[in-house]
Amino acid sequence: MTSRTRLLPALVASLALAVPITSLGADSPPAPAAKAQATATAETSAPPADLKAPARATLENAAAFLGEWTLNLEGPNGPAAMAVVLKNNAGRIAGEVSSETQPAQTVSAFTRRGTALELRYTVDFEGTHIEGVVTLTSTNGTIAASVSLADGAFVMEGTATKKAK
Repeated sequence: MTSRTRLLPALVASLALAVPITSLGADSPPAPAAKAQATATAETSAPPADLKAPARATLENAAAFLGEWTLNLEGPNGPAAMAVVLKNNAGRIAGEVSSETQPAQTVSAFTRRGTALELRYTVDFEGTHIEGVVTLTSTNGTIAASVSLADGAFVMEGTATKKAK
């Protein structure tokens, strides 16, 4: 593994999510990701059966996810928090992903996969475009959150809580 391959996840996490770099050594195992799910403050329902395969998200099939969300995540470099805003913009779903040190990034694509909503966005890191995917998964009234950067080179998992209106 090259030093660039080892360094990229740590740089992405530090820049985009403001988590400290604790180790760049190849011999250091990553911390285990959190497996917990949080109780959502909003009701979410299972999608229709025809959404088990990936489908373009619409206002209708993603209505339960509209609103402001706080993501509490755990990754190899420790805890991080992100904000997700999903809304109706002239009849279409629109969204942004941000953190304390990452300005709002516009979500470029929305996909439904079963009970999950995937949000795709791009972060510009010193001229390099890094793809990000936020996945919100509804299971029995709870929402699990996952963030994957650079095609899975850096992954964080945790919970999502919908802010009260």
